[in-house]
Amino acid sequence: MIEGGKVMHKPTKRFHNLTGSCSASKSGQTEGVLCELEEACRALVDNVGVAIFHTDSKGNIFEANKMAIELAGYTKEELLDMNASQFLSNKDFERLLDLKIEEIPTGYYPLRDTLLLEKDGHEVPADLMVSIVEYKGSRIFQILASDITEHRRRHDSLLEAKERVEQIYNIIPSAIFTVDTNNNLTSFNKAAEEITGFSAKEIIGKKCTTFAVGPCARGCGLLEFADQIDEPIIGKICEIETKSGEIRIISKNMDILRDTRGNVIGGVESFEDITERKIAEETIKYMAYYDSLTGLPNRTLFNDRLSAALGHAHRNNERLAVLFIDLDNFKIINDTLGHAVGDELLQAVAERLKKCVRIEDTIARLGGDEFVIMSSRVDNPEHAAALAKRLLETIRPPFNLEERDFHITTSIGIALYPNDGEDNQALLKNADTALYSAKGLGRNNYQFYESTMNIMAS
Repeated sequence: MIEGGKVMHKPTKRFHNLTGSCSASKSGQTEGVLCELEEACRALVDNVGVAIFHTDSKGNIFEANKMAIELAGYTKEELLDMNASQFLSNKDFERLLDLKIEEIPTGYYPLRDTLLLEKDGHEVPADLMVSIVEYKGSRIFQILASDITEHRRRHDSLLEAKERVEQIYNIIPSAIFTVDTNNNLTSFNKAAEEITGFSAKEIIGKKCTTFAVGPCARGCGLLEFADQIDEPIIGKICEIETKSGEIRIISKNMDILRDTRGNVIGGVESFEDITERKIAEETIKYMAYYDSLTGLPNRTLFNDRLSAALGHAHRNNERLAVLFIDLDNFKIINDTLGHAVGDELLQAVAERLKKCVRIEDTIARLGGDEFVIMSSRVDNPEHAAALAKRLLETIRPPFNLEERDFHITTSIGIALYPNDGEDNQALLKNADTALYSAKGLGRNNYQFYESTMNIMAS
């Protein structure tokens, strides 16, 4: 019944034995069945896993189930003498009383993230679902309250974990990005921003081909190859183009992202900018195989190429020639005019010599004013002699250095494979012997190696 605007709960008479006094008459038997049904309904409501409160239109509580009593921390008698405003915040209580039936067409209106005040003053985070029933001209609120303490704890833990992951994600020195199944970027860490020049804000949602070029673009995201990939791809070298248009060399790792059922949900890539490292490696490699002054192959590279050419010549029954070249009287120029002029002259000589050889031939500087040429597929000695004559003629015109003309000549010694040697050491030694024979004959000429030269030299 309703007294003073507050709905008061009137206990319902319970019947525990259908064969008792309730069964004395037909009408009594019906009342007993209804009582038992009411008891069954109350038992169901009491054991449901959610707190249920019933209030009148002013928030006075007139019914509460077992879970509601446990959640609030009051006895049932205390709770039925309370108003919902005593355990709801003012804001939530006002939201409750302001609700209208037409505002909740789905039956329940959610009040999310509310706080319920327990008897001991402890605040319990809860989600409320409110329904309104019109009964004899009055509104009755049914409030379903779920304690979301554990849910909130898990949610907060997930947020903290997410923040930690994002923090780690953004301090890792390697660039990292992820893509969805359409190869659209879904994340882009700080290192990726720094390397590419693109901010996460401007590039998320775009394709990774925005900055990936060449092989990097063709393999970007890897989703088209998902069925073929059983393990991550590590250390793939390719190139990207930064926002400013600069090409950078990267080493990247790639893998497919899958959900717990094995379905592809995207891809992840990490990469490092190795441009400077590659430049350093190429510089070291260049210094190991090329002469820093002339840019010609050095002794190491010449020996490598000569060994390969000898193997080819042996397999194909071919000849090749080694021509040892030395500038005549270079020491006088170097000593009188200085090393700077001497170096400039060596560079000019190298440029002229390069014009005399074929692409498949190799010309190298061994050191000082010594050069050597390996000429493959030499059919007969006359071909080697023709090359030597071209070299002599090429060097003969004056070199204009420091606004002065310098005249210089060269002497050349020639050794032929296989007649004059079958390995690098023998051919170079015998070509050098022939060179000194040419110098002994007045310089500015070439000589083929002859076995008698070794006898004369000894």
